[in-house]
Amino acid sequence: MATKGTEMSDRAILLGRSLRSDEPGASSASIEAVREQVDGVADIMRDNMHQMLERDEALSSLAKKSEATARSAGAFHVRARGARRGMQLDVCKTNAILAALVLLALFLLTWWFDFLGGGDPDATDPPPAAAPPAASGNLLRTSAH
Repeated sequence: MATKGTEMSDRAILLGRSLRSDEPGASSASIEAVREQVDGVADIMRDNMHQMLERDEALSSLAKKSEATARSAGAFHVRARGARRGMQLDVCKTNAILAALVLLALFLLTWWFDFLGGGDPDATDPPPAAAPPAASGNLLRTSAH
């Protein structure tokens, strides 16, 4: 199976041989073959140039889209960071409010039980110490005499 490149080089070799021949009709036929070959090569070159321009346009478009995507990603990153900080601030505020409510409830409960009937005001005093038991029974006998 021959490719276009090998077919062209084979034709060039054949054309080169026919141009060297001394036949008068062979030179006009070989010139016509060379013109056809040049026209074929020119068509191939035009197709290649057209494909290169299309690829260049596609690459330019892709580069523009890539730059736009990079800008969008940067903007998204900034907005996401701001949203995350805002959410963290909201969580801190909520935690501070809950802590304040718990402390207020503890204070109110303590105040309620201490001052509004939570018990006897003397109940806060420690109970009196009990008298120590007698060390020996001899002391009681001597005092009873």
